[in-house]
Amino acid sequence: MDEFQKAMAEAEIQEQVAMKKAARPRGTDSAKVILVIRTVALEGRGTIDDPCKRVVQLWSLTGKLLATIDECDYHGCE
Repeated sequence: MDEFQKAMAEAEIQEQVAMKKAARPRGTDSAKVILVIRTVALEGRGTIDDPCKRVVQLWSLTGKLLATIDECDYHGCE
C-alpha cells in the first residue's frame, strides 16, 4: 500500500468513527395520555368573504389554551 492509499484508508476509518458518534433520529422518547378539554365552535358569517367553518380548540383543565385547529387547514373550505 502506498502512502496515498494508507491516508485514504485512515480517512475512511475516521469518517466511520465520526458517523458512529453522530446523533441519529430515534423516534418518540415519550408518549402519555392526558386529559384535555376539547371545544368545537362554528366561526364565520357564512358569506363568500367569511365562510362558516368549524374550529377545534384544546384546553388544559386549568383553562390554558393548548392548541387551535382550523379544520379548513386540513380539509379545505369552499
